Amino acid sequence: MKFKKQYCIIFFLSLVACVNAQKRDYLVIKEKDTVFYERVQYNSHHGIKVTKNGETKKIYNSKEFVSGFDSKKNIHFETVKNPFSWYSYKPDLILYLIRIVDGKIKIFVEYHSQTGNDYFISKDGSELERIYRGFGLKLKEDVSIRLKEYISDNETAVKEMDILISKKPTHEMILEFINNYNNSY
Repeated sequence: MKFKKQYCIIFFLSLVACVNAQKRDYLVIKEKDTVFYERVQYNSHHGIKVTKNGETKKIYNSKEFVSGFDSKKNIHFETVKNPFSWYSYKPDLILYLIRIVDGKIKIFVEYHSQTGNDYFISKDGSELERIYRGFGLKLKEDVSIRLKEYISDNETAVKEMDILISKKPTHEMILEFINNYNNSY
């Protein structure tokens, strides 16, 4: 009985430590090291500011890291090759965008407060393609056509998408659909 009690206490403490660890901010830097901080503040135009022991330690630019996590806002971000055609004069420009879906198909967003957000899609590491601009992803006809091309390798998903389109899905329903597609692999 004493052994069971000790086992339960160790298990509970391990579980608490695991759950707590997931709430920490981190950056994955180019050397593939994961660096933990008290606070990672994401700003798509000014870099990533990190805080340790209450002091700003460093501001990373997009060439210094691969991805990161801001636990306060619960966002994941990644560095990506420039997806914007209007930056064609800067072919080696690296940006960091918020990743809202991860898996075989990734969805990224760059938030804009007044003009609508840019939504990008990528499959199996392909170049990003902007599929929508607006406040919340919507399955308009052009978006539906593009998304069907990305899921065409899964007949069931294509049929499910036809049903989804008829329901006039919300932003959350679309993201859930893509997550379900990803989970089927």
